[in-house]
Amino acid sequence: MTHVVTGRVWHYRRDVRVPQPGPGIGRALTVQQQLACALRILAPEWQENLSGHLTWANDDGSMWVNPWGVWWQEVRASQIIRVDADGNVRITADGNQALGDKAVYYVDKQVFVLVGNNLRLLSKQGTLTARDSLEYWEGRRLAVARGDATVVQQDQRIRADILTAHIADKQASGAGEKAKKAESKTPEAKGVPQGAGQITQVDAFGNVHISLQNAIVRGDTGVYTPANGVATICGNVRITSGNNQLNGKCAEVNLKTGIYRLTGRATGLVLPEKKDR
Repeated sequence: MTHVVTGRVWHYRRDVRVPQPGPGIGRALTVQQQLACALRILAPEWQENLSGHLTWANDDGSMWVNPWGVWWQEVRASQIIRVDADGNVRITADGNQALGDKAVYYVDKQVFVLVGNNLRLLSKQGTLTARDSLEYWEGRRLAVARGDATVVQQDQRIRADILTAHIADKQASGAGEKAKKAESKTPEAKGVPQGAGQITQVDAFGNVHISLQNAIVRGDTGVYTPANGVATICGNVRITSGNNQLNGKCAEVNLKTGIYRLTGRATGLVLPEKKDR
């Protein structure tokens, strides 16, 4: 930085604060962003803003509202939730929607917990449902479905006691580009875009159950990759196809093709097909 004073040139350095990137001039803000800005502007004048709220009414009768338990000066646009006219809660983040009857936001853990009936997370790749609770971990970018959890992607279905969905970050663009190149080489992965908001992996815990057209696969734990439709099931694996039963330690299942194979040592009962006389 240079200053000119009475013909002399003075040079000095000092730390300059780099502003955080934000919407440019003339760029429209979303409803969530506008409401978050309003809350922060009003925060100094509101003495009880930990429990107070502002709402934004929509034409369809629903409302946008800030979560309970978050100081107004700390509210972010991603924390603004949508409440339907019938009282249901709808949380929108990165193109995904989590729905339930009630929601609580825990500030210290940065997690939304939804409870009630018809709990579900809607994404471009499919639907994640739960019976007991549905959690959205904002900082860790995880969605956790508890109690008879099910993930459905077109005709593919996986059920378990607990399902954990990993959601891609916006900053993972480099990895996304590599994934796109890999998809172009892998026929099974075509048609599933990668990027922010995409579910990259689903972990299954307890009573894992996969339904195929020609078989049922059960196990203790599993890892499912939506991009290629492949799931790896481990722990007390049992594959039932008609009257045939295969048992093993782990199995690899392609939910798109219906092809499965056991890895490691396997045992089972295979009955020959009866021929018509």
